[in-house]
Amino acid sequence: MPWPPGAKRISAEYTRSYVSHGSIEPSCAVALLKNGHMTVWSHTQGVFPLRGDLAKVLGIQNTEVDVIHTPGSGCYGHNGADDVALDAALVARAVQGRPVKLQWMRDDEFARAPLGPAMTTKVEAALSSEGRIVDWSYDVWSNSHAMRPGQAGGVNLLAAWDLKVPFAKSPPPRIPQPFGDGDRNAVPPYELPRKKIRNHLLLDTPIRNGSFRTLGAHGNVFAIESFMDELAEAAGLDPVAFRLAHLKDPRARAVIEAAAATAGWNAGAKGDGRRGRGFAYSRYKTIGLYAAVVVDVNIDRNSGIVRVPRVVIAADIGSVVNPDGARNQLEGGIVQAVSVTGLAGADFSSTGERLRSCDRTPASITSHGTRTRESRSRLSHLWYSRCSSSVRSTLDRPAAPGELPQISQLCSNRFVGSLSSTIPRLPYNR
Repeated sequence: MPWPPGAKRISAEYTRSYVSHGSIEPSCAVALLKNGHMTVWSHTQGVFPLRGDLAKVLGIQNTEVDVIHTPGSGCYGHNGADDVALDAALVARAVQGRPVKLQWMRDDEFARAPLGPAMTTKVEAALSSEGRIVDWSYDVWSNSHAMRPGQAGGVNLLAAWDLKVPFAKSPPPRIPQPFGDGDRNAVPPYELPRKKIRNHLLLDTPIRNGSFRTLGAHGNVFAIESFMDELAEAAGLDPVAFRLAHLKDPRARAVIEAAAATAGWNAGAKGDGRRGRGFAYSRYKTIGLYAAVVVDVNIDRNSGIVRVPRVVIAADIGSVVNPDGARNQLEGGIVQAVSVTGLAGADFSSTGERLRSCDRTPASITSHGTRTRESRSRLSHLWYSRCSSSVRSTLDRPAAPGELPQISQLCSNRFVGSLSSTIPRLPYNR
């Protein structure tokens, strides 16, 4: 369709590089084959899918395998936990009756565990003379973010691909909206008269991909919210006012207004190159929690150190069973967001091989706590829907804890760009 008459056309591209989980310790598993029954102790995120793939590779029935979850090296997504479980099971099969503990080395984790897929987005919009979005076009290119064990058509475990009779990899599943894959949160949460979103799922990839926290939402919300700031600037409007102008949902408006008021948002204020603020809003999967975030950012121009002295969050997460658990999710998301936003890109050699050493990997990747003092985040405002009778919870279901990490993306959208201009890539050190 043609652009509306008199509309101003604006476009931008944003990227996210391959992202490493950088779990605090390498993956590990214990396996024991005794009396024809395989028992595996694993820190997997899915004991039943893992059991099914283990049974398939070992050539036995599901009932002959037990997977017992044991706390261990974690991530929000897919690291090496499932792979090392098969490694241990294969060794245990060769020494029946003897328990086998197998732990990857740090360089194994960096070189062989799945990475969060790279993403490229291109967005184009038309602004009316009144500063309203009258047309929106969005494209996202990404590999599959869903390559966990337990999927049909193959086996998604590393060692299974290198056996004498190898197993095929499972093909990427098709995940429809609103949950999505690389296109999760690709649909903007704003009310737009015309919009077109295209998801380009790239099946061929030289890099092993897997789930990283919130799948494609990380790159998509970053792109959408960064572009909203660019549109607001082009329209000569304050970023908060510009977002509110494109929202009627009272719950969406409430979290934006609460975050801005609590943070003392000063409309029209600009960063000075050393200090600045960023604002972002989204609704996870377009059906879950509403959240708005204000981030204060300081940069030491001499040392290059970036600090986040304050983060304000307003979150409407529906019915809350455990308020302390919700608060922990929000605060944890902020801390991880600071690290992922600036420092989480995977490293490759000049020939394109994944580096096995973490020597060039920032400390905050190997241990988020290392940088916590520099990136201390304070949760200033945790706001539940029941606090206001005018916007009581009407979610179809409560926002599960796994949905709360959307805060990670909201916090990261204008992390450094808030100082003066948008930086169109994640992480910023790539």
